[in-house]
This record gives sequence, structure tokens and C-alpha cells, in this order.
Amino acid sequence: MSTRSRARALAAEHGLGAVGRIHRERLPVWSPWARYTSVLAVAAALGCAFRDPLLSLGILAAVGIVVHGYAHLSEITAPAGRRHIAVCAGGLVVLREFADPVVLRWTGVEVTLRVPRRRAHPADAGVNWTETVFYEGFQLAGRDVAGRAVTVPMGPFGGRAALVSAVEDHAAPVVLHRARKDLAETGRAEFGPVAVTPCGLELCVGGAMFVAPWSKFHSDGERIVPLLPAAVHAHPQLASTPVSRALLALIAETRAGRESTGDGR
Repeated sequence: MSTRSRARALAAEHGLGAVGRIHRERLPVWSPWARYTSVLAVAAALGCAFRDPLLSLGILAAVGIVVHGYAHLSEITAPAGRRHIAVCAGGLVVLREFADPVVLRWTGVEVTLRVPRRRAHPADAGVNWTETVFYEGFQLAGRDVAGRAVTVPMGPFGGRAALVSAVEDHAAPVVLHRARKDLAETGRAEFGPVAVTPCGLELCVGGAMFVAPWSKFHSDGERIVPLLPAAVHAHPQLASTPVSRALLALIAETRAGRESTGDGR
């Protein structure tokens, strides 16, 4: 059975509606070995560029084909083999090569998180947000159709930007509605290692908890940014805080509400 046929069967079984684009997992294109190979290829190409330009271009083209071919075609073994993620009208179907599939409704998504590409401070590149997990470029967590807690990391995938955008389009309204309710009822809305409170943000890095008051940061729609240069050193974890569309929206709403009542500290 083809990947699309399997995805359609699971989507129909669990009432997820039509299956849209299916995204195939691959390895990172610019892995360390690829960088080293590319540097050697450029050096070799420069060495023969004046004597044989065609050979020089051939070397560069061959290395490019090998690097991209390896990333897209080589086997993925850990943790469950190559994955395919099918975006459906009512949720996601994650097909795994060496494990059972994961079926997740949009209403079952509890949090989505992505690591900002741009960091305010270079030293924060290695921030580990839990004792065992460093967030990939994007991931979501929630409960599947069987009620089991699942986490779906989304590293290198074909059409990854479209995949992330589709997930955020469907999941953000659900997550934001739940977060608004939590904040109003309990005074705390959690997004993985980040929590929005009336006093600001609480950030859990490893086993330590940091509190960043509203006066120390702002958000620009893409990431959380220290407000003043000194805040980069006082709250360096702000520069690498995993964010989501729902988290940034709740921060903007809460800040606007505090400023409208004159309590913008």
C-alpha cells in the first residue's frame, strides 16, 4: 500500500477528512561531512579552474548532487525510521517506517514550539530547555486519538515551511483558546517550558526557573526579544525561548490589557 493510501485509510478511519500534502522526512543537507566535502570540492575546483573550467564545474556539480542525494535518499534509522507527515483537514497522520503510525486531531494538540532562527546573543545557541530535550526547529505535543501523550518533532522535511505553516494555521486557534481560559482561571498559561503569567514569563531551563518581568522583553511576532541591552545579560534565556503563534498572540494580548489598565510593569 502506498504512503498516500495508508494516510487516506487512517484519516478515514478516524474521521480526519481529506488528506492534503504529505511531507517526507530527510536528513539535513548541510551536515558536518557535507560542509567538509564542499570545502574540499571548492578547493579542488579552484585548483583546476583556469586549466580546465569544465572539469571545475563538473566537480562542483557532482558534489552538489551527492550532498543533496545523500540527504534525500539515505536511510533514517532513529528513532523509528523515516517518517511521512500527512496534513489532513481534521489533524495529522504520522507514518513511521519502524513503528506504528501516530494519528492526532487538531483539537488534541496542546502546544507547538519552534526555536527562533535569529538569536539576540550568540552564547545562547546551546540552551537546553529540558533535562533531556533540545527543541528542534519545530515540534508539537498533545494527545493522539487513543489518548496517549505524543511529541512530534519536525526537523528536515520536504516542504517544511509549508508543513509548519499548516500546523500553526490549524492548531494555533485551539491552543490559544485553551491558553486564554487557563490564564483567566488559574493565572497561568503553559507552553511547554514557557508560561505566561500576570507578572511576565516563567522560563524553565533544565532544572532552573527564571522569571522575566514584562518590562524586560517584547515580542515582534516571530520571537521574544530582550527589551534593553542589559536584559540580554540579566535574562539571556529570552534570546532562545521556543515560541509559537499562540504564545506570541497571548503575550501581545496580555501586554495590551495591562497597558490599557495602566499596569504595564
